[in-house]
Amino acid sequence: MYEPPEEYSLPIETIKHSFGYQFIHQLNRAVLVGWRNRFSKIINCTVIVGAVIFITALDGVTKVAIDSDPNLPFATLLRPQHSDMQDIFVDIFAYARSDQAL
Repeated sequence: MYEPPEEYSLPIETIKHSFGYQFIHQLNRAVLVGWRNRFSKIINCTVIVGAVIFITALDGVTKVAIDSDPNLPFATLLRPQHSDMQDIFVDIFAYARSDQAL
């Protein structure tokens, strides 16, 4: 029939480590994993840098930005007149449609 389980003592209380201890432990672990994977990281970085150089060589020198600011005075944008609305919208939408990086 049924027999009750044997008595046992409760486990001892676990020690909760501080944030600094856990941080140092995880940092050491990340450095160790990075050290073990250093050759694959070097190969990955080399492939990425090579691809960027190749694509840049194919595309040519790029211009970072085009100077196509709408050149609207701040007062015009702050207090526009009804007669200026069409010019404001044309300048702003032309700026928005322009390629910012070629």
